[in-house]
Amino acid sequence: MAGMVFPVIFVSRRRGTGRLSTDYGWSVRPADIGIGILGAVAGRSAAVLVSIPLLPVYQQLEHQPQVGLSPNQISGATWIVFGVLACVGAPIIEELFFRGLIQTRLVGLIGPGWGIAVTSVVFGAAHLIGWQNPASLIAAAIIACAGSVLGFLRYRTGRLGTSTIAHAVFNGMAFAILLATST
Repeated sequence: MAGMVFPVIFVSRRRGTGRLSTDYGWSVRPADIGIGILGAVAGRSAAVLVSIPLLPVYQQLEHQPQVGLSPNQISGATWIVFGVLACVGAPIIEELFFRGLIQTRLVGLIGPGWGIAVTSVVFGAAHLIGWQNPASLIAAAIIACAGSVLGFLRYRTGRLGTSTIAHAVFNGMAFAILLATST
């Protein structure tokens, strides 16, 4: 994650004002909570729709997640650390890097549609770091689909607060499912 934080700070200091709120739209408004929850539901729904044609492989993913730790690798206090990282740390850092830094630049260069699409694909591909088998590509496609919803929220509101909350809720849903299936 440090590899994502340093470029964000470097670009902000070198080419911006040095303030994340100004340079990346890093702010949260009360309305972002409701919009973020709706965005997470939309992202999860879009991810399910993308996975329907791939249901046989998706069923394998339910029993053996391709991203992150599997339930049998998590125990005790590790659940708390994993939950905080997945539901707080990752959304903040990933939104600053992908939607704040990369998407902002790509939208400026190639327009909103392509900028959001390319950022979403890169976002999904970044999650291939936990590659286990070809089913990992499906997990990456699902994440890229959700990333497009996050990108739209960021573009539409002009702030990272909405997409960060949506990302946190999206990850929270996955964490809750993982937690429920591990018992």
